[in-house]
Amino acid sequence: MHDLSNKNIVTSIFYPKPLHLQIAYKNFPREECKNSVKLSNKSLSLPMGPYLEDEEIERIASSLNQHIQ
Repeated sequence: MHDLSNKNIVTSIFYPKPLHLQIAYKNFPREECKNSVKLSNKSLSLPMGPYLEDEEIERIASSLNQHIQ
């Protein structure tokens, strides 16, 4: 997130808590969902939507590729 932010690419985390740990589900039976917890700590939301220009999509994808490689 920090590297993308330095390139003016806005990121966020929409679900910092797995759904089964959300307040709305507190009265439901809960299973231990190790994978859900693990993935919630690794999730990242990228810019998306019809408002993005092709050039911006390319810039975001290129920045991600540079970071991954």
